[in-house]
Amino acid sequence: MHYKYPHPEYFKDVPRPDFHAYSNNLILYGAGVNGLIASVLLKKMGVDFICFADSDERKWGTEYMGKPVISPRELKENYPNAVILITPYQFRPVYKNLREMGYTILFDCLHLFLEFDTEDIEPLLPKERYLPGQFPVAVNNYMYKLIEFHVFGLGGYKRLVIFVTEKCTLRCKDCINFMPYYNSPKDSDYLILTISLDRLLKTGRFGYVNIEGGETFLYDHLSELVDKLVQASNVELIYPITNATILPDNRVLQSFRNEKVIVRISHYGVNSWKFDELTNLFDREGISYITALQQWSRLEAKLFCRSDEDNQKVFENCCKSDGTMSLFHGKLYRCAFAAHLENLGVFPYSPEDSVDLMVEPYDEGELSKKVDDFYKREMFIQACRYCMGRAYMGEKVPIAEQAVGELPPLPSFV
Repeated sequence: MHYKYPHPEYFKDVPRPDFHAYSNNLILYGAGVNGLIASVLLKKMGVDFICFADSDERKWGTEYMGKPVISPRELKENYPNAVILITPYQFRPVYKNLREMGYTILFDCLHLFLEFDTEDIEPLLPKERYLPGQFPVAVNNYMYKLIEFHVFGLGGYKRLVIFVTEKCTLRCKDCINFMPYYNSPKDSDYLILTISLDRLLKTGRFGYVNIEGGETFLYDHLSELVDKLVQASNVELIYPITNATILPDNRVLQSFRNEKVIVRISHYGVNSWKFDELTNLFDREGISYITALQQWSRLEAKLFCRSDEDNQKVFENCCKSDGTMSLFHGKLYRCAFAAHLENLGVFPYSPEDSVDLMVEPYDEGELSKKVDDFYKREMFIQACRYCMGRAYMGEKVPIAEQAVGELPPLPSFV
């Protein structure tokens, strides 16, 4: 397979680094999938590197791709003058932290990832996470961050998640969106959704928009929403997400027949009981889709007794800290965790932690500034106090294990 990023024109003015010049002083930050890809591509170029550094303490003292993995502290103590290649999806906070540690020569994987052959990479990928041909999604997500960093600036190339329903066909014990806790689940009001989305789309360019639930295919207005996003010239890609338990109707199928639409199927094994039927349907209809294998970590919601400094670390290490926003019931949130736990009454509404897109009278310029400031916010939000961390460092749990009986109670401020 050959990977090629679809919009190389964005980066035509970005200088290409000569990694050979740093071969004896290069360290890769991030011992994950992007780090694996980068290490293979560097090896093909004849470029060696010293080791990996990573924020995940479970990786410290291990080896990855034949190289040792060290902590940020060891990095600073032993290699204060190293050249760092940043590979994680959380690019901007890693870049910021390394700058604060005193590193001045920092590179990203832009020119490594623009185009490459994958035959030496796919056999090395963890089979429980990536199906053949599917890992470019991870590369694309990383490249979105670089488009914003190099070309449009922070806030100039947004990523958005739209939650369209609280209804779901499953009752997953460790659902990161807490759907089983909605006792009377409801759909997003389509009038409120369209008004708030119209206002939001006027605030800039969107690299992609995810449409999520619950189960997205249960939403009665899904086809209308997809059509609306397809017609928006400032939205590049649309990802409706499904758990492969039901099939979409003909109206939805028709809306999916567009090059901007790629259905993402979350594969939950036996709990995605219509997976084969759904993929066969998409193949027959010529609908683009990707299959996302899952790795779940426990996400406990409780009030953690942490200092503001520690809450800030939770925020900066989060996969949502420098990008994707969530639209839910007319409000814009920094993450799904904040959106759902506020709606479930775990903590009270805080005007600093969301942007109400339905405020009247509507002023386009004022709202655009609010959204831009909110997107660029670097301070932790109220939800961080209740979050154990979204850096994929938590306890691994079974994928989509179904809850039986009563759920553990959520905390409440009431």
